[in-house]
Amino acid sequence: MADDSSDDDIDPDLQIVTPEEMLEHGMKLIGWKEKQLKRKSKKRWRKWCYLFAADFRAKPHVVCQMWEDLQSTELTEAYLQPLERNLDQFLYALHFLKAYPTEKQRQNKWHISDRVLRDTGWFYLTKLAAMKAIKIVWLDVGDDIWCGSVDGTHIKSWEPTHDKYPKNPSAFSWKHHSAGFNCEVALSLKESKIVWINGPFEAGTNDISMFTAEGGLCERLHATGKKVIADNGYRGHDDVISRPN
Repeated sequence: MADDSSDDDIDPDLQIVTPEEMLEHGMKLIGWKEKQLKRKSKKRWRKWCYLFAADFRAKPHVVCQMWEDLQSTELTEAYLQPLERNLDQFLYALHFLKAYPTEKQRQNKWHISDRVLRDTGWFYLTKLAAMKAIKIVWLDVGDDIWCGSVDGTHIKSWEPTHDKYPKNPSAFSWKHHSAGFNCEVALSLKESKIVWINGPFEAGTNDISMFTAEGGLCERLHATGKKVIADNGYRGHDDVISRPN
């Protein structure tokens, strides 16, 4: 976030949106009426937040922070110039991440050119991805050797075509019965933060193969003298992994 120690540091074009405003804005985009939104109460706030997240992947307060971070970050690759700040287009991009619709489905939902949705969508998603450099960081745990818990996760995607076979073997996960790819994710044991992401890997890649990949987490742990907690899919590396007894 931008340093607000003086008025000179404040971006006059910074669009600050409250969680309540973000909720109302997003719900109107997906078709809720003004009269319906006025009925929301504090008791029903939680339900409204889940309805918002069902289309935009995260709850309103999280999306507000993402929107502010993109406008205030000092990271050039992620920073949104004043003329690039369009909240509607940003929410369209988040919906794409959540629902993964086809271009025609997106055009039907938002009533906007598929080309515009494609270009602006990838623009905002590229900006969000660039925030990884300052959001997904290895936390300093001092002398504690235990730094996180790790596991592989499968992410669905449309199946790419194959020149020879009706199914693309590298993109189909038999475990999850869908096309996609795998990523390795480590969570901090000290804070509610992701501290490591590695991937994407082919859908059939198992956890231990991702862990031991060149430049991967196994090398990082050996280099730093740290250890992680993992399930029994991570056998053979007891020097850096603790598994269930």
